[in-house]
Amino acid sequence: MDLFKKSSKEGAIPKQDLEKQIRAMESLAKVFLSSSILRSQGMGRSEKMASVLRSYKSIFAYFYSDEFKYGSVDSLLNQDERIRYQMVAVGMKNPTNRAAFLRDLPSNWQDVLKVVNLIKIAEPKDISTIQSDIDAIGNSMLILSNL
Repeated sequence: MDLFKKSSKEGAIPKQDLEKQIRAMESLAKVFLSSSILRSQGMGRSEKMASVLRSYKSIFAYFYSDEFKYGSVDSLLNQDERIRYQMVAVGMKNPTNRAAFLRDLPSNWQDVLKVVNLIKIAEPKDISTIQSDIDAIGNSMLILSNL
């Protein structure tokens, strides 16, 4: 499938894959929180990166529930993340916001990947166990940006 062609919403990402990726984002957020390299940078860098991942979790949850109609996200998100999810849902209702947001999704994910690569160099064991999930999330970002 050519990821750069417009995709149909229905079945663009299988339910089980999306669930796994949402859970993997929490694992990656925990890696960010425990990363000595990010903590050494100061200014709350590890917390900020974990927050970014949790925002992506909410975005994927929006597609899971609202776009793909796979069901409730209650088991996939904690209370704070459900609040983010609700804010995402409101923002996605505006066609201009939605288009801009989806267009920027892959490039914004590239910023996360830069941090992942930094951690891979400094703390490779922390990333190696979830690398395939990180790759799958990146592929899904491309799919979602073309919906």
